[in-house]
Amino acid sequence: MRRCLARLTCLVVVLSLVPVIRAAEEPAKTVQLFNGKDLSGWTAVSSDPNTKTEDVWSVVDGNIHCVGHPAGYLRTDQDFTAFKLKLQWRTLKKGNSGCLIRVQPPDKVWPKSIECQLNTNEAGDIWIIDDFPIKVDESRHKGRNVKKLHESSEKPLGEWNQYEITADGAGNLELKVNDVVQNTATDTAVIPGKILLQSEGAEIEFRNIELTPLPAPAATKPAARVREGPTRIFNGKDLAGWTGYFADGSKIEDSWSVSKGVLHYAGGKNGFIYTDKPYANYILKLAYRFPEKAGDSGVLLRVEPEDKIWPRSIEAQGMSGKAGDVWLLGTEKAKGDPERTKGANIRKMQPSSEKPLGEWNTYEIIANGDKAELRVNYILQNKLTDWFTQTGRIALQAQDVPVEFKDIELWPLPDKEHPAEEQRLPGLDGWHITGVGHWTYHDGIIEGQQSKDVHTYTHVVSDKSYHNFKASLKYKCPQGNSGFYFRVLVDATGNVHGFQAEIDEKRDAGGLYESWGRGWVSQPSKEDVAKHYKINDWNEMKVEASGPHVVVMVNDWKAAEINDPNVIMEGPCALQIHGGQDVHVLFKDIHIEPLPE
Repeated sequence: MRRCLARLTCLVVVLSLVPVIRAAEEPAKTVQLFNGKDLSGWTAVSSDPNTKTEDVWSVVDGNIHCVGHPAGYLRTDQDFTAFKLKLQWRTLKKGNSGCLIRVQPPDKVWPKSIECQLNTNEAGDIWIIDDFPIKVDESRHKGRNVKKLHESSEKPLGEWNQYEITADGAGNLELKVNDVVQNTATDTAVIPGKILLQSEGAEIEFRNIELTPLPAPAATKPAARVREGPTRIFNGKDLAGWTGYFADGSKIEDSWSVSKGVLHYAGGKNGFIYTDKPYANYILKLAYRFPEKAGDSGVLLRVEPEDKIWPRSIEAQGMSGKAGDVWLLGTEKAKGDPERTKGANIRKMQPSSEKPLGEWNTYEIIANGDKAELRVNYILQNKLTDWFTQTGRIALQAQDVPVEFKDIELWPLPDKEHPAEEQRLPGLDGWHITGVGHWTYHDGIIEGQQSKDVHTYTHVVSDKSYHNFKASLKYKCPQGNSGFYFRVLVDATGNVHGFQAEIDEKRDAGGLYESWGRGWVSQPSKEDVAKHYKINDWNEMKVEASGPHVVVMVNDWKAAEINDPNVIMEGPCALQIHGGQDVHVLFKDIHIEPLPE
């Protein structure tokens, strides 16, 4: 651990207000999103993890039928950006539902999106979920709701209605209910997202769901770099990009298949499928489950290209009850806690954090140089050091019983041996910039400004990493969203993974949010924020981290406190400018002091 005192008396950020311009989309023919027979191309999500899809969603007489409870949704597996969407619906019993567009990950109730309301007699209203960027008529806007333009144009209960939703590439939105224009908006974020149908209290049916893609506007200015998400190394449609091996020589297609975005293994053989492409340093996340009975599987890391049982690699164990264990396969070398190591096996650190049989588990694996960390459902279960193999494929094990995988995503980490040239600010030592933007440093004030038309997330990141520390800073946030990050992991595309102490214009001040992870871990109440946060004035934030214990103070009020041994324990600090919002944030007097180990 390098011990130092980083004192930033001023850091000024001025971001260029260059709108994001996307390449024009070729006009395309109308496509049917529902085939009238089954739910192919759709995935169900429920607020109750024990609920089965068929308990809520089914196809009856060529219509999608929803019983209306529990709360959840049916979403497309495919993303859509600019389009005209037509669908028919009828409410069988009075109640609530909706069609959500440009839906952003992760799956939750409810995800960031624009809701085209379907509550009885309110079809044509807009609901803005999770601050999705949009500009609406303020005379009809209250909270998250934008009232429709006219009296209800819906047909009587039980009769079929038609929704026509146009979300074009210029950011315009129009909602028609039975050919009546009921709502409009502008400046909506033109970003890819899924389309979903809500289960929210009403027994409802849908049919004739068709989408016509629309072109995005032609590029007229240099494009700003959009915040990049993970690489989906499984496309959710087929086995493209994967190669398989079975000990008995059989074909992978005989046992591996893809349906509704899920990769299925039928069971009964020994083998694996592995990526065609090798990877070195990365954050890997995936979901897996045993759908029928407990069994054995695993994720093999940095696999050497040799088809045998089992190739040289590190296995992140997936056996029921053992997820988080590590096995060193072949001649692979790495070190774990000696007390948990027996031969080639390094046992997990904590009792099983797996969910009950049939439920999806999240595996997160960080492979970074000679170190690795394994988390199962966000619980840290293993750490490795002295891991020397640098590149290799990623493989999924096939063994005794059926197992399923989905949402296999990878964020590449920077190559430490060949680091990219870092952008720096004149006069500011010890910090560098990730992302795109014009940053300056002057007059003892930190200032960041960005238009909501720019969807770039940029950060000023400390060169030094910190383990135990205390930090203080003063900030003012007249508009938009920012944050003070600490102990973060910065991937090769500039995304910052880990905790931020929230900074925004009027709410959640000092709350702890885990980016690209669990989301809110400690969120203050609106009432407490109103008491202690100074709007349009300087606020003082203090963050102290000692091992798993983290405390955030705002104006001497304890805004958040956690004691979580599963968090990343060391990494740099960073300041954020949030993309997709009008942002104006100022900082000064930033001090970071390492604490004794």
